[in-house]
Amino acid sequence: MFKALGFVGLLMLFVGVALFVAGIVVLAVARRQRTAWIFLAMAALPLLLGLAGTALGYARAHQVVSATGPIADPHVLEVGLALARLSVYFGGVISALLAALAVAALAATRARQRAAEGG
Repeated sequence: MFKALGFVGLLMLFVGVALFVAGIVVLAVARRQRTAWIFLAMAALPLLLGLAGTALGYARAHQVVSATGPIADPHVLEVGLALARLSVYFGGVISALLAALAVAALAATRARQRAAEGG
């Protein structure tokens, strides 16, 4: 499965894990909401990397089919495109998890600010 993701897909997984660890830190220690908003914006990075991986996978699948010519099995392109879509699926799931973590960090910082104000 990881071989099908390619370099961009593996980079997306690495960035997703690193951002998840950073999100836990933001959730635990962030004092201002600006930090959580920045993290929410960065949560889209795995999705963007997944889209780039899918585009490269589509190009690779079409290149393989065009290089083999008419002798290629018609299912080869379908399988190649299905494997290329894995990157965007993983990127979407990782981005959704990071966005949920960012929303929790926003709620936690708001609660901390209200507690500090005494209300």
